[in-house]
Amino acid sequence: LLGLCLCLRERRTWEWRDAPRARAQVLLFALLALAFVLIGRGVGILDDRKNLALISLMANGHIPPPFYMDGATPFKYHYGSQLFGAELMSLGGLMPWSAFDASKAIFGALAVLLAWHLGRRWTHRAAGGYAMAALVLFASGARWLLLLAPSSWIAAASETIQMWGSGADTAADLATALTSTWTVSGGPPVGIPFAFVNGMNEPLALSIQAGTLPLARLLLLLLLLTLRRERNAWAMVVWTSALALLALTWETDFLVFGGALLGLALFLRIWHKGSFLNRSVKWAAISVLAAGLISLVQGAIAFVPLRPGPRASAFLWSAATSIRR
Repeated sequence: LLGLCLCLRERRTWEWRDAPRARAQVLLFALLALAFVLIGRGVGILDDRKNLALISLMANGHIPPPFYMDGATPFKYHYGSQLFGAELMSLGGLMPWSAFDASKAIFGALAVLLAWHLGRRWTHRAAGGYAMAALVLFASGARWLLLLAPSSWIAAASETIQMWGSGADTAADLATALTSTWTVSGGPPVGIPFAFVNGMNEPLALSIQAGTLPLARLLLLLLLLTLRRERNAWAMVVWTSALALLALTWETDFLVFGGALLGLALFLRIWHKGSFLNRSVKWAAISVLAAGLISLVQGAIAFVPLRPGPRASAFLWSAATSIRR
């Protein structure tokens, strides 16, 4: 909305006659969101006890939320993706689980659509867009490649591999687990193949159920698509807000992406001996620094205790100064 308002300041950059050309994309977004909602209904495989509690707490005005299992303890963790669910619950009157299902479906659908745009821009072909969307949606770790290895190798490896967690619940050894359905509480009626699950890098098709990763991917794709497309310095306002939300949603993505932008800006500054610095990179680097400062206090800005006291003051100070894991 902020970007749209700034865009309307310059009428020459906004052509309403081009809007009907996006009807197919709007329809695709709606179908993807509907599919993700239907997939996520009743599925509670990725920290739903945390997500539903946070959505309910923030919908009732507790921002930043306290720890969902102890109201006297600050929640020193990311909660950016749950904010939208809290808004849907508060403004739309949805129940926590319905608001959560709708919010993560919207994040996932937008992420896939933006991935299509990025792939199409890089390759100048629609096929490149579909390839990028599929890559973003299904790219994962390499556990499934073990299915292509000789069975004797897998059997030998299984003798030295200790299964634990949901892996141990799935099967007693790796060879059996690879051809089994993942055993996890709150799973879907149609089981997920264990070979498709990967603890190091789970696919977006699965991590949509948590809400956090699809929003982080959505913000990264949005930043990549708008970088070097800005028209004036007002773009820093939009970039700063997006980066601040990224910091509140997935800290590591913010640190890696923001650090890369700062490193690139420093490289250009030194390499060209201060005489040249790409405008987009310079403004993006400034946005990263501004978002970094906001991320230190953004969780505490909206918190207004009913009865300010020593505990409320300690809570505000802890939320403002703590480094989120």
